[in-house]
Amino acid sequence: MKILDKLLMINGYAWITVEFSDGSLHKYKRSRWCWMLANKRGIPKGYVIHHKDRNKLNDNPNNLELLSRLQHSVEHAKDNSKKQSGLNNSVGKPDVDTDQLIELLNSGLSQRKVASILGCSRGLVEARLHIMARQAVICNPNPNKQQILSLYEQGNSMLRIATAFNLSQTRVWRVINESKTTASQGNLRMITG
Repeated sequence: MKILDKLLMINGYAWITVEFSDGSLHKYKRSRWCWMLANKRGIPKGYVIHHKDRNKLNDNPNNLELLSRLQHSVEHAKDNSKKQSGLNNSVGKPDVDTDQLIELLNSGLSQRKVASILGCSRGLVEARLHIMARQAVICNPNPNKQQILSLYEQGNSMLRIATAFNLSQTRVWRVINESKTTASQGNLRMITG
């Protein structure tokens, strides 16, 4: 096994290519690879590697920590709540009224259109939705169907909801699909009935 010289940067993370003795090539986040080598074991399913100092390029094993997806979400939600308490405005980003954001998204507008109306970037709209999803998780790590539907209706993706609550995307999809089926059956009863 050898690490090839080629280093790739994706979303601020360093990726490496490892060539195994059978000639196969596999790409790994460098942080995951460093953690696995230092701890002499693989990363269990549902767990992620967290950079303690928040520097995605500091892959020193002493800076890497194995966390469940939920623990990792809570850890970064703490960072996001610090940003919400004024740091966003201090770097010149406009603040977004959460109630207005939800109202516009519930009216069926896309995130891009909502961002245009609020005078901010789509990324800021998405970040605010992400923060709201994380805050919902901190309040209740075991969601009921209504909480999942509420986050979905607020514009959160199934992947984001699944990650936030440490659920499978299939479970989130079933809850949403079940809700749509129940709603359409109710509409049919009203028409025929």
